[in-house]
Amino acid sequence: MVEENERQIFACKDKLVVSRLLENVNEALKDTDASEEKKLVKDFLRKVSTGFRFVAVGSAGVGKSGLLNELFGKVLYKENEAIPHTIGFREYRYGGEDAEILIEPGNVRIFRNVSELEGICVIDTQGTDEMEAAGQADKVKQQIQQSDVLIVVLSAENIRDFAVWDLLEGTDAGKVLFVLTKCDLVDETQIQVCKEKIAQYMEEIHLHAPVFTVSSVQEGTSQIQKTDGFESVRNYIKQNILGTNPILTKQRENVVELKQLLQQLSSSFELRKKQHDADKQILERINSSMDSFFANNRFLIDSLEQELTREIESELDAYQNEIIAKLDPHQIKERFANGSREFTDYLNFIHEGYRQRMTTNVNQQTQAAIRKYLSGLEQVFEEATGYFRKRERLIALEDKFYGSLAESKQYMSARAEESIKVTQDYYHALTDASSELFMKIWNARSEYDKKMKGAQIAGGVAGTILGGGAVIGVGTVAAAGTAAAAGTAATAGTSVAAAVGAGVAAAGLWPVIGALVGGFLIAQIAKNIANAKSMPELEKSVQKSIEEFKMEVSKNRTAMTEEILSTIEAIFKRELDTADKTFLDFRMSVNIDSQKIPLLEERMEKIDGYLLQIEEMEREVIV
Repeated sequence: MVEENERQIFACKDKLVVSRLLENVNEALKDTDASEEKKLVKDFLRKVSTGFRFVAVGSAGVGKSGLLNELFGKVLYKENEAIPHTIGFREYRYGGEDAEILIEPGNVRIFRNVSELEGICVIDTQGTDEMEAAGQADKVKQQIQQSDVLIVVLSAENIRDFAVWDLLEGTDAGKVLFVLTKCDLVDETQIQVCKEKIAQYMEEIHLHAPVFTVSSVQEGTSQIQKTDGFESVRNYIKQNILGTNPILTKQRENVVELKQLLQQLSSSFELRKKQHDADKQILERINSSMDSFFANNRFLIDSLEQELTREIESELDAYQNEIIAKLDPHQIKERFANGSREFTDYLNFIHEGYRQRMTTNVNQQTQAAIRKYLSGLEQVFEEATGYFRKRERLIALEDKFYGSLAESKQYMSARAEESIKVTQDYYHALTDASSELFMKIWNARSEYDKKMKGAQIAGGVAGTILGGGAVIGVGTVAAAGTAAAAGTAATAGTSVAAAVGAGVAAAGLWPVIGALVGGFLIAQIAKNIANAKSMPELEKSVQKSIEEFKMEVSKNRTAMTEEILSTIEAIFKRELDTADKTFLDFRMSVNIDSQKIPLLEERMEKIDGYLLQIEEMEREVIV
């Protein structure tokens, strides 16, 4: 056996070790949702320092204060000091010198320099029949929850103290014992009846505790008469609660509780790590599919840009040649005798014909490429949906450390899955639509964005209610939106060119062929030619106009090609970004965990070391 003084020395070392452990556990809990456990760790140091916490509850006048004073060696009150009526709480602790501190109104902390109080804290409470009126009910319940030992004091004259029993119901006190006072005022039969009723009441609230009987307060004095009943209560507390060393016993209990907490935290962390690893695999597969898709389909964009460049070059050459051919001085004199207005209209007619033809060709080639591109993305999304539907859900919602984190992960997964479905339906609608309907759906991009938001909300509901299951009807909503767009396009009868024009305003992103040359230049050419007075002057004016026209076409050729190609790049970038953003929340979750997990892992390794320290403490100490 370890000598008493050695135990006391070890208790101090024990206390320091536990303090360090708690600081590190508090650090490890930073990234969890275990608010109760965080509070537990926060309160642990206080519990370690205060030792065993005794709390007495009962109605006013049943003898709580006198009982406590008798049980703890008559040290709570000084000799010949009258026991006052308790208002609020009176908390007794060991201190280097006697002192009283008002913690808050109705809560007095009293220090006594007596060895009997070392390692314990004794709290005397106001009568339960008075606490409601005094606004103390919640505080008394809190004291009960924080107690290590709860002493319930009842009078043999009235054990049906409903305020006390209501207070006990639903509480989670650690160790409880009942003391029946004023037993000398009733006969043995009545005492037995009281014990049976107490046992019955305890059974009703699922409580099991020993019952002790003591004598009443003597008439005309404030002291409780000492009987064998008090000795029984004291012996029970010493043998079954305090032990031979209250400080060490309490700290060992704290260590056991801490060990359980660390083991639960370690188990929860392992689940979180497994969940992260599983989710990371899904994200890596999705990223791989997206990267592979982009790499394999880049040639599609490059091919389209090359074809459109050749198309623009060819059409502008033909346009330039045809306009120049029409600038023959002799034909102009012969055909446009009525002046510049007629000639201007003729040039504009040729100009607009080429512009519309180029627009149609650019539209058709761009549409074809986008359809092919989105068809490939649709396949990528189908794979992603499969990944999410097979996603493991390792963290249970009731996990005490990562409960709300698990719920948020379910929410993000459900939202991603539903967003994938809506996007997939949108891509499918575009790839299947006619040319005219394609532009109608394309320009109704805002409708798709609304459906995406709706899917996110629905996904959130699924994550909360169904634990990440799919929500029936989101695909139907998307399909209904497509059908509505189809009906609108069919009734409107809008031409592709007109739809493109509307698309500039609605979608803001589509390759549009503008003026091949400025209308002012064409009008100026016609005016200069019309103002010529002679054939030589006309020939000179025509030659000058041809040079100006060529320069304008050359300038527009470069600008038009750059603008069309940059728009094409922007279109495909937007589609890839939109597809990628569908997984944004899920990706953020995985990335955050990728940063957090190594830090948590390092902390958990330290916690394993702390557990070993605790085991060493358990082996070293012999009580």
